[in-house]
Amino acid sequence: MEDEAKEIAELEAQQRGESEEPEEAEEATKEAEADTETKEETLSAEEKSFKKRYGDLRRHMQQKEKEWEKFETYNLLKQVLFHLSLMKILKWAKSILM
Repeated sequence: MEDEAKEIAELEAQQRGESEEPEEAEEATKEAEADTETKEETLSAEEKSFKKRYGDLRRHMQQKEKEWEKFETYNLLKQVLFHLSLMKILKWAKSILM
């Protein structure tokens, strides 16, 4: 309970901008980075290759999603322009016939 109360008090202080112990936060961040680097170094060649290929695949999929959005937008615009042109033609034809 005491730890929770201390943590709550620290969080409230951070919200008010009165961070009491910024050094601890920096240390925790440095430890996390060091831990990540250690994990990266201990990966086998197969795991490294998998991570690289998975990253490549994610980038490729994001690129294709962007291209698809552009394609959809272009097609929607094309349809709208077609319908506007069709409406103008029908209006023109109606004015000539009447």
